[in-house]
Amino acid sequence: GGAADGNAFDKALIKVGHLAEVTLHPDSDKLLVCKVELGEDTTRSICAGMQAFYKPEELQGRNVCVMCNMKAAKLGGIPSEGMILAGTSEDGAVVRLLEPAAGAVAGERVHEEGREASAAQPKSLKSNHLKAIKAGLHVKSALASFEGRTLRSAAGPVAVPDLADGAPIS
Repeated sequence: GGAADGNAFDKALIKVGHLAEVTLHPDSDKLLVCKVELGEDTTRSICAGMQAFYKPEELQGRNVCVMCNMKAAKLGGIPSEGMILAGTSEDGAVVRLLEPAAGAVAGERVHEEGREASAAQPKSLKSNHLKAIKAGLHVKSALASFEGRTLRSAAGPVAVPDLADGAPIS
């Protein structure tokens, strides 16, 4: 597109998050409830549909990548203030969380290799923007990428293990 619509990724506010606490959702057999540190004053509550793929204790203490400027929602009565990003295999059988580089700190911005992180994020993404961002997110050589450009934080590139090139990330 022209310069006016720019790069869809510039609308995304993705940060490194630290999973301080992960528990099973009381009313859902799909959702995990995550308390996530994002370098903000308070932790955020985020519900992630990953119960089939991860046990809470496997996730607790891990770093993840979080889409921070999502419209807050309630999932089964529990607030969800963001989206934890993961790659999924073609057949949906394998889900892998995006893994920030070792040494990444909660709150670090995730941006495209060779491009500065944009400061122009809307407070909450419109659904068409979210769709455009998701459309460009894929696994490439076991790394997260947007339209072919590797995603990274200050600590280094963001990994997505065990998935084939082209696997979608959302």
